[in-house]
Amino acid sequence: MRIKIQPLVSFLGTADVLEILSVQAVLSTSATFAFRLLDRDGIALHHGQIQMPPPDYAMWGDDDLFAARYVADKLGAMIVSIDEPYRGTSQSAGQAAGAAPTPSP
Repeated sequence: MRIKIQPLVSFLGTADVLEILSVQAVLSTSATFAFRLLDRDGIALHHGQIQMPPPDYAMWGDDDLFAARYVADKLGAMIVSIDEPYRGTSQSAGQAAGAAPTPSP
């Protein structure tokens, strides 16, 4: 999932994109997200993992935008929009909360 973010400055440069590469979940318990921060040219400035502990995982439900917002928040990034279609629709994270589409099976 590629997520446009407001510029996030680090000693390596300015990141404009947050990319969530994968998620490893322990069902009904927790999740770990692999991510990287990219500059406007697509060059990786930073990569790592964000852990979602049980209390936060319990709030996730079936909305992947919750996970995207969670990772962005933990990195101190503000989401502008999601580049890739969300589960086959053209809606983006920039829409109002609660307006996220229902994930398809």
